[in-house]
Amino acid sequence: MKPSYLKAFAVAVGLSAMIAPAQAATITFDDIVVGSPNNIQTGVVSGGFNFTGPHFHIIDSPTTCSTGCVSDGTQYMGEDAGNGVTMTPVGGGLFSLTSFEGAELFLGLSNASTIRIYGHLFGGSNVFADLFLDGLKDGAGGIPDFQTFGIGWTNLTSVDFVGLGVDANAISFSVDNIVVNTAVPEPFTLWLFGAGLAGAVAMRRRKAASA
Repeated sequence: MKPSYLKAFAVAVGLSAMIAPAQAATITFDDIVVGSPNNIQTGVVSGGFNFTGPHFHIIDSPTTCSTGCVSDGTQYMGEDAGNGVTMTPVGGGLFSLTSFEGAELFLGLSNASTIRIYGHLFGGSNVFADLFLDGLKDGAGGIPDFQTFGIGWTNLTSVDFVGLGVDANAISFSVDNIVVNTAVPEPFTLWLFGAGLAGAVAMRRRKAASA
C-alpha cells in the first residue's frame, strides 16, 4: 500500500471508532473459573477484556490468603509481584475507562500506597494517574476495603495497573468493578469507514493517472 492510502485508511478507522456510540459494561472478574483458591494467573479474560501480566491472582477466597486478603464479597484481581497487569479489549478496538474500585491486597502484610494507571491512547500518546489508597482494610464485613476511583479517559487501546509503595515489598494492590465503555459500530460509522476507503482508492487512482 502507498503511504497516502495507509494514512487515509487509518484516519477512517480512527474516526469510525471514536464517533461510534458507547456501550457501558462493568468488569467484575466473577466470570472467571479460578481452579485452586487464589490461583496465580498470567492471562485471563473477563467482561470482554484480556488481562495479562507475569504474575497476578484472581482472589476468590480472601480468608485463605497467607495473612488474609481484603474483601468486597466477590472475586477480584490482586497483584503482589510488582510487574503490573495490562488490560486490552478482546479483538482490539478502542474503549473508555470510566472508573474502577481499588484497594490494598493483604490484611497483615505490606501493601502499595498508590495504584498508578497508564493509559495508552489511539495515535500513540499516553496518560497516567496516581490513585492513593486509604489504608483501611479489615476483610469481610466491617469497613469497606475498596475505594472507587473516577477516571474518565477515552480513546484507549490499553491500560496498565501498577502498585507503588515505600519499597519493593510494598506493591500489592487489588482491582475490581472496572467500568468501561466500548465502541459499538452503527450503519453510519460503517458508511464512514467505507467512505474513507473509497476516498483512499480515489486518491491513489488520481496519483497514478497524473504520474
